[in-house]
Amino acid sequence: MSKSTKHAVEKEQVVINVNIAGEEVEEWTGKLWQADREYVPGSWGCLDFPTTDILSTDAPQACIAAYQILQTQRQGERLRYRFDVPNGTYRVRLLFAEIYWSSSDAEIQQVRVQGKTILNRFNIFDDAGANAEYEKAVTAKVTNGHLDIECIGQSLPMHSGARLSAIEIASVGKIAPVAKTAKTAAEPHGAYNVVLVSLDTLRRDHLHCYGHKRKLSPVLDKLAARGAAFDDCVVNCGWTLPQHTTLLTGADTIKHGQIFLDRPKRLPEKFTMLAEVFRDAGYTTMGFCNQNKYGGGWQYGFDRGMRSYTTAFPYNNMMEFAPPAVGAALRAAAGKPFFIYMQTNDTHEPFAASEPFGTKWGGSYIEKYEGEVSYADHYLGKIFDDLESLGVLDRTLVVITSDHGSEFAEHGFYEKKLNLYEEIVQIPLIMALPGAVPKGVRLPGLCQTSDIAPTILDICSLPIPKSVDGKSLLPRLQGKRKTGWPIVFSHTMHETHYDYEHFSARTDRYKFIRCAPFRKRPDRIKGNTGQRFTRLMEVAEISGGYCRELYDLKNDPKELNNIIAQRPERAAAMEAKLDAWIKAARYKPCKPGLAK
Repeated sequence: MSKSTKHAVEKEQVVINVNIAGEEVEEWTGKLWQADREYVPGSWGCLDFPTTDILSTDAPQACIAAYQILQTQRQGERLRYRFDVPNGTYRVRLLFAEIYWSSSDAEIQQVRVQGKTILNRFNIFDDAGANAEYEKAVTAKVTNGHLDIECIGQSLPMHSGARLSAIEIASVGKIAPVAKTAKTAAEPHGAYNVVLVSLDTLRRDHLHCYGHKRKLSPVLDKLAARGAAFDDCVVNCGWTLPQHTTLLTGADTIKHGQIFLDRPKRLPEKFTMLAEVFRDAGYTTMGFCNQNKYGGGWQYGFDRGMRSYTTAFPYNNMMEFAPPAVGAALRAAAGKPFFIYMQTNDTHEPFAASEPFGTKWGGSYIEKYEGEVSYADHYLGKIFDDLESLGVLDRTLVVITSDHGSEFAEHGFYEKKLNLYEEIVQIPLIMALPGAVPKGVRLPGLCQTSDIAPTILDICSLPIPKSVDGKSLLPRLQGKRKTGWPIVFSHTMHETHYDYEHFSARTDRYKFIRCAPFRKRPDRIKGNTGQRFTRLMEVAEISGGYCRELYDLKNDPKELNNIIAQRPERAAAMEAKLDAWIKAARYKPCKPGLAK
């Protein structure tokens, strides 16, 4: 082969040109820019197609040959494109143009190609000016058949910072066919659909099916009647981010490490997300979340394995907008098995449900909360109605749960997260699937959030990843196991003061709590945190720098009487098991120390 022939084989060959948010455009040179579209597996497109906005302009761009491709762009909190291409090396050319702002502003973004950051805190106007192009080109390797481009807004809350105008993908050198693996070869046969819903801050004891005097939740009550309700499900952690990470991975909080608000990071790849397992099995995977990043969590990797994932819904009153979006997505699935994850901040403070639910039960703090419960319940019913109208409800595993409860002054406070009392750790867990889940049963015995992921996978006959710490509850659903776990463990810490850390060990009857509190005097700690520390010092046994509590839940379900002085042997035995759990996870708790 001559040098000239070899050069011709290995020179760049354009694979795809995309006119983002625009129509097909042909340059005078003959280069064709394809019209934008939503991602379809096996092809290419925008993963956030339904949840992004479109900007356009008529102003000419002082830039490339076909300026028309820079007259439109997509905008959103996040913007992702996926190209299913043969393995090999590619030249990726990204085109940006400032077609909206005429001066520097706070709208900035981070840009990634194949997970690698190529632009950070990038402001289009600062680098290009008004109505002008900015270009960024990089080389990327594809080893799994996917080339991923992601723009993430780093803006102030009032602006959506991710914007992109055009993409050019070109192969470099030889390309290889995509290897057939379990991910690409899998075909679902007779698969169950799955709808997993987390209602943030929903207390178990505020559902009528769990004994609440008011019928706040007729839809969920009906669901429990056609399925199974677990009576004693306990959270692995007392607040949103770590708890949802556990829900979606089945990994213990102290192992996955998503517990630090000021140290945000994407979940390590060694922890497998539920959606990744379903995607690899041929499912259509979808996420619908509000703008609470700790529940929606795409920054942390909650979108991994998702064909589509939106966090575009409002922080409050999300549920009235969700049914149409979910319905459209279900119809687009075109009969394929689907996995849906939904997280809503409705039932979380501030309690501001739209009418008639906002004041349905009254105007007190707790009554407004009850209005939120009824609001979320009502709109969940519309989603279930849609599933039924499509004829798929009877083949859909529906799982309803929460990330934690909330305090209604049981221990003197109206808050959450900062303790492991029952009002925080007790959550609902309802599962329904005709033929696979028994009808109208109540299941006693301990279980925990980390059990939910392996149970879902077990019911669907899918493999349970090695990173899962929980255990499948399917044997209990099938009647093969009559009792719950002998002991479960929970963990929480103050979200900004990391030396205020709680652990608990829980059996059917007893709960042991250990806290490593602040090494500051209570009177030097502002707000509720200082008040909590003061109360803790009053009720706990203090030794070795720790505050310890032991409660008999059978005789003292409200946890008002610390009996550790009367039952030191019980406390010591439970603490030993707690320490063994911590040691096995190789977790390093904060050092104990009490203020003097």
